[in-house]
Amino acid sequence: MLADARTPESLLQDLHSMEQQRVALNMQISLVHTIGRQAAECAEKMAQADAVYSGRLQQISQSSGISPHTQKES
Repeated sequence: MLADARTPESLLQDLHSMEQQRVALNMQISLVHTIGRQAAECAEKMAQADAVYSGRLQQISQSSGISPHTQKES
């Protein structure tokens, strides 16, 4: 609309401002979406690491008969 010769000159500043706001809002929505996706992926990887760690501690406790939380860390 800004480039259209039929658009009244009195609207150009407001249209330009609205376009800038639209572009900024689209960027913000995109960033929030990306951060949300990254957070979900991070939570999944953390859960996987927790599962592996818990499984390893369980193996240790079953093979030694010692509670994994009472063992001293080296």
